[in-house]
Amino acid sequence: MALGASVQTAPPNRIHRRLLDRGLRQSVRHPRLHRSADRRTQSDASQSFAAYLGKLYGAQIQNNGMSGMGMVRNWGGNMPQVDYRSYHPRLLQNLPETAPGNNAGRRYGWRPQLVVIALGVNDFGTDVGPDEKRSQQQLADDYIRAYHGLIAQLKQRYGNPAFLLAATYLWPADRMRPLVSRIADEERRQGTTVAYVDWQNIELTGCNWHPSLSDHAKMATQMDAAIRTLGNVWDN
Repeated sequence: MALGASVQTAPPNRIHRRLLDRGLRQSVRHPRLHRSADRRTQSDASQSFAAYLGKLYGAQIQNNGMSGMGMVRNWGGNMPQVDYRSYHPRLLQNLPETAPGNNAGRRYGWRPQLVVIALGVNDFGTDVGPDEKRSQQQLADDYIRAYHGLIAQLKQRYGNPAFLLAATYLWPADRMRPLVSRIADEERRQGTTVAYVDWQNIELTGCNWHPSLSDHAKMATQMDAAIRTLGNVWDN
């Protein structure tokens, strides 16, 4: 998700926000539907944490996510030839980035002041399987390297925005949170304006074990608290 907002009095056309997200967090899943409900028809991004924050800051938002796709590893090790980064630069996912007009970074002059990255649940939500080419440690190493690389790419594309890196507890090994916290610390030492949020008390009572409407409200509140530790990032 890319956040471009102002908690001060910036005019609306200077307020932007962008979120890079895995599919599991990008939209609200209906809390009363069966766990196996079709997420294509029962998702509503207008009630996601991104929408909450957009309303809170009076911000324009871009909410980018793909269900099941991770930073370097997809849910259960599926489709190892691609990951979230394969599609993020594209406007139309069924066309290559090199297709005329399909490079997302060269369109619309989108310049968010804050970028939120919440990638990792699909990478670490399941253990690495015996048929996969990397070990659990290699996955962690690849994830850290790719995460730093994505941040560097976005800094260049958007003119050095601030970042919020998000993670949550993954049962049982808790592999995501320590890595994302470490990445935030390393980026901070390199001069990146960055905050870290650890989503707490998430019930995941939406279908397919996704966040519910109340979860998204909690997540947005926790994100807002982390964003405010960065000071005024909105006048960039």
